[in-house]
Amino acid sequence: MHTKLSIEETDLHMVTWLGTKKSIATTILSGNGGYSVEVEDNKGFVNASLLGNIITITTTGKEKGQAKIIVRDKLGLETVITVNVEVTEEAFTDELIESIKAEKQVTYVYNKMKLDELNPLKEKSNNMFLYGWEYNSWGYVEYYKVWINGDLTVGEKANSKFAANTYDVSTYGEVELERCEIIKNDGEKIWCIFSGEKDQTLHFGYFITTIK
Repeated sequence: MHTKLSIEETDLHMVTWLGTKKSIATTILSGNGGYSVEVEDNKGFVNASLLGNIITITTTGKEKGQAKIIVRDKLGLETVITVNVEVTEEAFTDELIESIKAEKQVTYVYNKMKLDELNPLKEKSNNMFLYGWEYNSWGYVEYYKVWINGDLTVGEKANSKFAANTYDVSTYGEVELERCEIIKNDGEKIWCIFSGEKDQTLHFGYFITTIK
């Protein structure tokens, strides 16, 4: 019989992007079995589930705050896990930007998900460059589009837009970008990062493609 309910980590810190789910896990190291978890001080931004001795904690990324998770065993022993959640709208660190600039292949990324290029888009209209791709498959149109306002020189491009629709992801309309920046232009390709909030969700990504 155990006299203490021991858990691997009881003070957890989670940082997630706005509107993006994130999960972390911690392990019950010792106890008397028959475990249960209960979330207290929770406004709905944290959930906890139990599978065997593994506790999985998930946040929706909608709200920051602190939650307490009470873990009990069949003899009534308790341990409290404290979870502090931060929500960020900063999608790109300096380190990440440098790693993107080092990439060489044509790439399209949305919220860390890599998407294949289908029919490339390289158009200019009303002082905006449209890059990305669009594909019509039996009436279902998939696309990944970034409208870059201004020119293609390195720097911030205010008043740019983004939209995506695939079997896996959708922005449900255009997103007015709070950040759109060409971080590299070698004369043949451009490297562009972008982010913007819509419907309490941070939409962000980057692409690398040939200019022409």
